Amino acid sequence: MAACGVPSDHPHETVLLQATGAGTQTTQSFTASGPWSIAWSFHCDGGSGGSLFIDVFNASDHTPDFKNRGMAAEGEQSGADISRFANPGSFYLEITSTCAWTIKVYE
Repeated sequence: MAACGVPSDHPHETVLLQATGAGTQTTQSFTASGPWSIAWSFHCDGGSGGSLFIDVFNASDHTPDFKNRGMAAEGEQSGADISRFANPGSFYLEITSTCAWTIKVYE
């Protein structure tokens, strides 16, 4: 599996969650007290395009959080970016990918 990393660290950030994997995974829950971000990256071996989908769910009732929409990247061999969210709360993420991925949630 090729290594993939998230975009560079930001000063004064509080890391709420870090996870690395391949394929589909549900993360542990985290609580953001204000605006928060997901730094994400993925890399597919074999030269073919892949995908990474991150869906945000409310930790309290396990429903999709429509105020904090997730993100999607498809058709690329690799990618990295930061997705920003304005609404605080307790959440968990459902990650679906055909590739190796890394995420970091911070505020």
